[in-house]
Amino acid sequence: MAASRKWAGAHWRFLLLAGVALIFGLLLRVGRPVRADQSSSQNAREIHLGRVRSDTLYAFDRVD
Repeated sequence: MAASRKWAGAHWRFLLLAGVALIFGLLLRVGRPVRADQSSSQNAREIHLGRVRSDTLYAFDRVD
């Protein structure tokens, strides 16, 4: 009898975990869509680099 209670408890824990995973997945899927188009960018900047080389890596640091 104790073994069947053990399996029943594991069954309910699995169903609870699956339900939480399903809700979490649906929340991620239904999230607000994001569009990356040029028209909505209000703080676009131009950075003039001067002379650059194609075989060199460059990094930018945001300075406010």
